[in-house]
Amino acid sequence: MDRQSSTHAAIAHSSNVTTTSLSSLTLNRTDPVTRRLVEGLQCDLDIYNSFIESDEGQDIFIMATMCESRIVYMKNKRAGWYGPVDQDDLFTVMCSDECLQSDELHKKALSLSRCTEVFLIAVDDLALGSKATELGLPDDKSSLYCKLQLEVTHAETQPRGQDADWFVWKLRRAADYRARGNEAFKQEKYGAAVKLYKRALAWLEPPNDRSDVTLDTKIQYSAEELQQVNPVATACYANLAMCYSKLDGDGDVGRCIAAATSALKLEDGHAKARYRRSQAYVTSKEFDLALADLTKLRDLEPDNKLFRSALSRAQTAKMQFRKKQQSAFANIFEK
Repeated sequence: MDRQSSTHAAIAHSSNVTTTSLSSLTLNRTDPVTRRLVEGLQCDLDIYNSFIESDEGQDIFIMATMCESRIVYMKNKRAGWYGPVDQDDLFTVMCSDECLQSDELHKKALSLSRCTEVFLIAVDDLALGSKATELGLPDDKSSLYCKLQLEVTHAETQPRGQDADWFVWKLRRAADYRARGNEAFKQEKYGAAVKLYKRALAWLEPPNDRSDVTLDTKIQYSAEELQQVNPVATACYANLAMCYSKLDGDGDVGRCIAAATSALKLEDGHAKARYRRSQAYVTSKEFDLALADLTKLRDLEPDNKLFRSALSRAQTAKMQFRKKQQSAFANIFEK
């Protein structure tokens, strides 16, 4: 029996595990094991599925399903929905407290996989209540878990070209969410489109520096990488501005301006973003700022009738607004 089939056999014979094939995991969210692992990981299902179908992932899957566990990532706190899961962190399983009572499950998990360590850890800020004293923890705001760690060499966890692979993966995911946002916009689902464009932008954010234990330092993209990232980010910000211009909720005008401004920081000559910002400025009666944008657009595209017309309308609106203000002040003094 080869490794793949033996792994499936181990999963099928473990308690609390169904025989659902790994390839159908993304479709079967009602399965309790699948749901528990996915919710614990809080990871994009494509990333989750690609990992558990690898050799190392098979080991982790065995341990997690047998030990009522959830996969955790502890270094890269930005992982999950907002970016790729750090591969290093996928080689550890954190077990639930029920798992602490079953050494047999640990022994079986160790025998069926390459997991080599089982050790206890205390996790702060997870309420444990009265069990804290019983377990010898300092207070009731700590929770006791155990971890099973897969023995993998550093070379295996950091294969050559991994950073480049992750960069390509991030770009692909961003492009996918951008395309889905475009589709939502075409269907006039502007709120949904906003969420998708934001998700795309989150994927484009540079990862945290793994060498920085505080996770406060971000890795800087190279000039070559920025040439690929910035056009996608610019388009997403411009599309966000477009969506906000279609919405009429509190703060949407301000959000339109902010999104368009972000696009213009990346590409000063982005005409559509500047035009949408100018119209948002008109709506918020920031006429001088609107006229500055529209004047620049006219200079960039002197033959563009839309920009010339918008500039004329903004000038007229500014004069009318001033007249109303003057009239209002005059009425106040007359009283």
